[in-house]
Amino acid sequence: MKAFGSYHPAVSAVYFAVVIVTVMLVSDPVLQACALLGGALYACAVFPARRNLKRAGYYALFALIIVITNPVFSHNGATVLFTVGKFSVALEAFFYGGGMAALMIAVIVWCALMSEVITDEKFMYLLGRAVPKLSLVLSYTIRLAPVILRRVKRVSGAQKTMGLYSDEGRLNRIRSRGEVLRTVVTWSLEASVDTSLSMAGRGYGLRGRTNYSRFRFRGKDAVMLALTAALAAVVFSGAAKGAVGIEYYPTVTFAGLTARSAPVYAAFLILTMIPFTVECIEEIKWNYCVSKI
Repeated sequence: MKAFGSYHPAVSAVYFAVVIVTVMLVSDPVLQACALLGGALYACAVFPARRNLKRAGYYALFALIIVITNPVFSHNGATVLFTVGKFSVALEAFFYGGGMAALMIAVIVWCALMSEVITDEKFMYLLGRAVPKLSLVLSYTIRLAPVILRRVKRVSGAQKTMGLYSDEGRLNRIRSRGEVLRTVVTWSLEASVDTSLSMAGRGYGLRGRTNYSRFRFRGKDAVMLALTAALAAVVFSGAAKGAVGIEYYPTVTFAGLTARSAPVYAAFLILTMIPFTVECIEEIKWNYCVSKI
């Protein structure tokens, strides 16, 4: 388990909720840049380099598409670059597309990091007692996509080994992939039935049923929760007072770095850098202990 994942599930949930909600609700390029920076550094510490490079290419293409296509749908803005027929293309539309792309990519990155830290077990621990049925459905839904992908690889590999999978010709490829899809769907339906029967047999969701938990709220969890709450209070209070934010239409209005916005930016930067800092500290401790052996 990664170092930041060793914190209590409630602390991790509060932390990721604060970061994601801030990025979604407060439109500010500096906050978005902080979120992208902190998310990218933490992703480098959690995920393999090959995966990060592949995802970075996808994100860059995704951002480029949004920036280019946004002026096609949005014709607002005072700075008109050129006109095509009845439609005008404004500079502000490109800036708005860039802001939306940064927002969406930041949310995607932090949601991926949250799913890496808050596992199915932690998710069930957080919501199992309050809403047991809903937590089970959500947990099963969240893990459905990666499980199906693993099953597709296993089924296609088995069929290739048996000589049943053919890539020769478009029709053969369609038939082979259809057979893989049919097998995976059948497998998933049977597994879901087995899971429901197993959970019902164990009395899941019944009143008075006790639950085993290996999670304990410790001193470092209290410190992390207090730090997250303090930084979140600075960010949210500054955003509520209008210290940060940007307006794209009709013209771009952005105050930038001021005496009011500087504490908000600093607090959010520290907040987004916490997971990466925790990983670095743990790595330094590990290397020091290894050097003493």
